[in-house]
Amino acid sequence: MCLAKPQAYMNLSGRPVRALTSYYRVEAEESVLVICDDIALPLGALRLRGRGRSGGQKGLGSIIGALGTERFARLRVGVGEPPEEMEAADYVLGKFGEREAEAIEGAIDKAADCVELWLREGLQVAMNRFNLRKKPKPQKKAIALDSNGKVLESSPSPGGLGVDVCTEAPGKIRRGGQK
Repeated sequence: MCLAKPQAYMNLSGRPVRALTSYYRVEAEESVLVICDDIALPLGALRLRGRGRSGGQKGLGSIIGALGTERFARLRVGVGEPPEEMEAADYVLGKFGEREAEAIEGAIDKAADCVELWLREGLQVAMNRFNLRKKPKPQKKAIALDSNGKVLESSPSPGGLGVDVCTEAPGKIRRGGQK
């Protein structure tokens, strides 16, 4: 393993990464993991991928151009979006506030664990453990009531589409959680 931090600006890091892959005679797809910031991810979130476009991240764009492939692992660390009045470059190069710094310190610890797992067990295992997962939206329930307000039937709405259904006509329909 070789851990390298290019001495070039991140936006120009393609050439040093290419030099390393040539020197060590390794294929990017099997041996390279790039770690970078990502303003499109929530603060402290991680996203590991085995390939893909730069997503506007200029350093990744430089590396993709120099290696001639998008097929290399990259671990993006979420830094959140810049405030409306601030340029993205100024935001990512600036200092974090105290609260944000704590979140980033935790993300750095998680990122180190992710890299170790990637080295030991491979990309897929590390992706499964560390990638940000979206929480499923709660399903609405359809509840059929009789004329006295007694529940006749309660079931999830079909396909989680938030549609109220009632299979018993003589009752009233109430949306989940509403009275």
